[in-house]
Amino acid sequence: MVDASPGAITDSKPGGVMSGELKPGVRHGAEAQTSSPKTASFVDAFHAGIAAGSKPAAAEDLRVPGKPPDISALMPWMDVDHDPATAAVPKRAPKPAASTTKPVAPTTGSITAASTAATPPDFADTLAAAKASAFNLELEVLRLSNDPKAKYKVQDVLERADDSLTRTKMKKQYAAANDGQTFETMIQSSKGLDERDKQHALGLMSDQRDATTDKIAALDPQARAKLEDEAAVWADKLLHITRSDDRDDSEHADQIANILGSRTPEELEVIRSRVRLQTSGTERTTTYEELDRTFTGRDKDIVLAGLTGSPTHLASTRLVDAAMEGDPARIHRIVKELKPEKLAELRTMNPMLLAQVASSMPAEHRAEIEAALGGAYLRQRERASRRSCSPWISPSPTRATPRRPSAC
Repeated sequence: MVDASPGAITDSKPGGVMSGELKPGVRHGAEAQTSSPKTASFVDAFHAGIAAGSKPAAAEDLRVPGKPPDISALMPWMDVDHDPATAAVPKRAPKPAASTTKPVAPTTGSITAASTAATPPDFADTLAAAKASAFNLELEVLRLSNDPKAKYKVQDVLERADDSLTRTKMKKQYAAANDGQTFETMIQSSKGLDERDKQHALGLMSDQRDATTDKIAALDPQARAKLEDEAAVWADKLLHITRSDDRDDSEHADQIANILGSRTPEELEVIRSRVRLQTSGTERTTTYEELDRTFTGRDKDIVLAGLTGSPTHLASTRLVDAAMEGDPARIHRIVKELKPEKLAELRTMNPMLLAQVASSMPAEHRAEIEAALGGAYLRQRERASRRSCSPWISPSPTRATPRRPSAC
């Protein structure tokens, strides 16, 4: 008999509850009577594990002793390690054991395995080849299209090829696909480009631009950041002029010339990139298109001369325009803005042009213009030019394009 009075609860089996105490992990009362042995043993083990602070048992290790782990074994149709039906399938060759001998340092002229092994492909070379292929495809589509803006889109493609390696790949790929025809020949024979477009496109693919972009790539981060900040200011000024009202005149052309004329090739390259960024999403995408569509006549000659990176070429273009307008004050201003060494270079390169500029001035201003441009040296060159042919520069209020005599 069992005494069921309070405080006298006992259990006839060992491990029972004594004096009304409940032990963890032991089932009591009706719950102990209704639970199956399997469930009870699991729950008891669970409670016992919690009480003891133990961790769940680790998962069974199914790896085959002596064999490296093979992720393909997770796929039943490739399980050559465990499936008897595929036991005849050849296993992968085991990895060779690591050598325990001390490596010998290579000597001069010796051939080692490292030197004869194939080098991995260069990522920069692979990327440049992919970009070159895409750019050449764009150019071919533009060449075959009837798009009226194709001439500007060609300039945009060539501007976006902004590293020398990509441009070199473009030339090589084009020659390989066109029986050795050069990239420059393709530009020269393009029917959709006028002479000015062709010269600008050739400049974008020139060796000079290669040297410029290589120099920019070699700049340290601080110098590159400074160059970018300055280019942003110049690009803002340029776009402010080209997007203003009544901008197609010599005054605005001279303002563009002042922005571009004194810039280095590296600065011009970054300005082009900055303008392309700031006009993204608009109908005009490049500096060339911005200037070509804003100005006309000789004013266009002036602003596009600013993109050549040659201060002397830009100055001579501006002087011709000022001479044809009969504007001595503007000539003085152009000469004053030109550095003395560049003026001396212009005298050496094209003295006859300067002499004709001076001779085209009204009589009351001719002496001062001669003095500003070169004095007695120019008078000597001007007399020589009169013996060979008549001056082709003459004041013209209509701003017509000057006619060059055939003798010159």
